Formats: sequence, structure tokens, C-alpha cells
Amino acid sequence: MEKKMSMNRRTLLSLGVAAGFASAFSRARADDSPIESISLLSGQTSELANYARPGEYGAPDAAVNVMVDIAGQHRRLFLYVPQKRTGNLVSVVFSHAELSSPKAYDGLLKHWASHGMLVIAPLHDDSIVQTGNQLGDDIHKVVDSVLLNEKVWKSRLNDCERSLDCLPAILQQSSMKTTGRAPIMAGHGLGAFTAQLLSGVRPGGRAWTSDTPLGADAFSAFLEMSPFGSGQAGLTPESFAGVGQPVLVATGDADKDQFGETGKEKMTAFSNLPAGYKHLLDLRTMNDGVFYGRNLNDLPTLYMRSVTTIFLRAYGLQDMSTLRLLSGTTLSDEAQGEITLAYR
Repeated sequence: MEKKMSMNRRTLLSLGVAAGFASAFSRARADDSPIESISLLSGQTSELANYARPGEYGAPDAAVNVMVDIAGQHRRLFLYVPQKRTGNLVSVVFSHAELSSPKAYDGLLKHWASHGMLVIAPLHDDSIVQTGNQLGDDIHKVVDSVLLNEKVWKSRLNDCERSLDCLPAILQQSSMKTTGRAPIMAGHGLGAFTAQLLSGVRPGGRAWTSDTPLGADAFSAFLEMSPFGSGQAGLTPESFAGVGQPVLVATGDADKDQFGETGKEKMTAFSNLPAGYKHLLDLRTMNDGVFYGRNLNDLPTLYMRSVTTIFLRAYGLQDMSTLRLLSGTTLSDEAQGEITLAYR
């Protein structure tokens, strides 16, 4: 079950519940992008096409933006709330890549919301939106100072686990309900590594937790887009042995990060996991924008939107029909070999 966090009046006020949530939710409108805008899949009735299109819940026009107090520091949360709020929603916490922000993922996160996901996305302290830093010419030096900074890791863990503190207030003010299951943790780049740490991956044999860890059952599943493989950030093949919950690793041969780690190397984040509800999405072709969900005229982007949505529904709703899609050949057959799904 989802953790029920105690919230005093001061915490509620810091969330801006009375003045912020209700009006922000009332302003959220359905995404006006017509289904036909996904021209590459227009007219198709495949499972891939169905989940690449906007869902029946309707996407928000914009994220709800609130300030919260996390570990004594102010943090901004972006909430992606479905237009339709009936039924049981799946709660998802999303961690953005190094130096980025949740807004960069509007296309993907709005899409998830349209399929019944309530997405909570903290703006991490390393974001250039927060720091105002200029990257300059030596971008690799700046990025490395974040990727390999253990203080940044700890701060991100705090952000993600403590973001759950606001969930009761969100549900109360919006009259929404969730499935009652623990949220799914999702992330990209350093955000995927954050998800890996929360799942029990141990760099250098060391377990990483937030300052006030919620426990191993705080999240029910993990979606890791372009995660870190063995050889990066202190990870070894043995680092993955303690991960027991469902995982989807999404990458591809052309995937490459600031470490210079290739997609093949990133796939060790899947192959080193113990068997049992572990999934791999391997994209044959991809580009820098595939994880952001914006370009609806790009097939790899649509495949990413579709398969990640299927994973969230499969484990968020315990939906056996979508779980069978992840473990079978239907999706790869529909994509005519442009994606490969592995399951162990």
C-alpha cells in the first residue's frame, strides 16, 4: 500500500494547499493535440499505436507547480494531473536527468497522465533552473561534477522519497484516488540512477538511502531510461543483486551519455539484475529527444511513449493483459524489428 505520511498544518501551508492546489487543478485542461497529430501511427490499431496515442483520461495543458519543504529546504514539484480524475490513478514519481528539469519532459509526462498516471516530478537541486549556472565550454567537467557527486545523489533520494509527503494533500484537494499501491519510481539519466539507488542497486557495495528512508516497499516498480551500467559510478555486476521489484530498462545501441557509456554497456543494468519481472526495451534507432516525448513525428519517440506507458499500467494497475505485452513478442512484431523487448 502507499505510505500515508503524517502532515501537520505547517506542512500543508508550505504546500500551498488552500491557495494553490484547488485553483491550479481547476485550470488544468485536456491536451488539445488531436490523435491524428501522431501521423506516423494514424489509422493503426496496433497495441503500440494505441498506447502511443493520448489516453482517455486527457492530458493536462500544463503541470501544477507547487513549493514544498523537503529536508528543511524548499523544493519545487511539478504535478502532471489527468483531466479525468475518476477511477483509481497510478502514482508515479519522476526524476529528471542531470542539470535538466521536469519541464523538459512535458511531452512524456503529460502523455503518462493522459493514461491515468498522477506524476510527481521534483525539480532537483542540480538543475540549472535552480542554480542558474552557465555550462560554458567545458560541459563535461560540469556534468561530471554532478554525476559523481555523492551529495547530489543523497539530495535526489531525499527529493524523491519526501515528495510522497504531499500525496495525501494532492488527493484531498483534487478529489482523486489512487490504486492504493506504492508509487512507481521513474527517471532518466541521473534520474534513472536515482531510481536504481532506490531499487537497491549498490555502488561499490554500499546501499544508498535518503536521510529518512521509507523502506524497501516505498516504490512498487522502477522505470529506468538510459540508466548507468556496470563500470560507472562505482557499479559492478554484483551491485544489482539485491533488486527484487519489477524494473524496465529503456535504452538502445545509439544511447550515449556524458560518461561515454554506450547503449550496449547500459544494457548491463538489465542483464545483471536477478531474474523475476525484469524488462528491457532496446530501441534499434534513437536520438537525443527520444526520452522527452515531444516529437510526435519520430517513431522511436512514439515507441518510448508507448512501451513506458504499458509498463506503468502493467505494474501500477496489476493489469495482466499489458504485462503479457511486455513479456511477449507482440510489440516487437508490430514495430517490425525496430524495438526488441527482453524479459527475465
